[in-house]
Amino acid sequence: MEGVVVSAKRAGGAQTISVVSDRQGRYRFPPSRLVPGEYALRIRAIGYDLESPASVTVVAQKPATADLKLRKASDMELAAQLTNAEWLASFPGSDDQKASVRGCAHCHTLELVTRSRHDAAKFVGVIERMSGYPPLRFR
Repeated sequence: MEGVVVSAKRAGGAQTISVVSDRQGRYRFPPSRLVPGEYALRIRAIGYDLESPASVTVVAQKPATADLKLRKASDMELAAQLTNAEWLASFPGSDDQKASVRGCAHCHTLELVTRSRHDAAKFVGVIERMSGYPPLRFR
């Protein structure tokens, strides 16, 4: 599949290196970016997830390969794949109306907001309890 973001993170490391697959679904990390070690692999392709957890061992001066198999993501997995920006873009309303929930994304993902069982009145109470954020105004 073309356009899949494939990311590698070394065990115990803090840095993640990402590349994008080509038309044939192939991907390649620059050799200078992956030092020898064990790497956990993950993907980002909206609507898809890895069939099973993936990892690869990188050894100096030897090519390493990992054939990643994708499967359709469930609705719950799909929701977890969206970024806060994607959630915000999917919300109804004007940019001014959406601005009132941007502050929520500092501590929470907007996925939590979409799964909440609060109605508008209950959300106003939540926002009012948060210092520094004006209450939502619904028209």
